[in-house]
Amino acid sequence: MKAYVKLMFNIVANGGTYEKILSEFAKRGVTTKLGKEFSYSTISDMLRNKKYMGTYVYCRKDEYGRLDNAN
Repeated sequence: MKAYVKLMFNIVANGGTYEKILSEFAKRGVTTKLGKEFSYSTISDMLRNKKYMGTYVYCRKDEYGRLDNAN
């Protein structure tokens, strides 16, 4: 899966769209861990996920000082 995440970010970095990512994944037979095709929302979530971006985050807190469990 790591290679496909890298492919996804490369497509976006070169001006590609979600449509391009979805079509490339379909062409290569890439599916989710449940065996389904990727959706727009899955691609969007992955592109915004700090772990996929390479940012290591720990003990993140919201504006009230509570632990924030968001991506």
